[in-house]
Amino acid sequence: MALEKEFTALAEPYHRKLYEERLAMLPEEIQAVIRKPETDRSPEEVKIADGYFPVHRIDSGPLGAAMPPKIRKKYE
Repeated sequence: MALEKEFTALAEPYHRKLYEERLAMLPEEIQAVIRKPETDRSPEEVKIADGYFPVHRIDSGPLGAAMPPKIRKKYE
């Protein structure tokens, strides 16, 4: 559990940066839907957000590549 917390703390700033970069590529109205809490989304907004999920999902490959080498070694 402690290792998982350490990993999350290590990766979070890079994850957030990549996430924001990917959202910035989307139209503003789509960004607004994705940023809206899931519980507040209408059924139509849920479909929109789900459709864009592959665009803003951050996989481990891009996340590791966004980290400086020294940090990436801890991540791997």
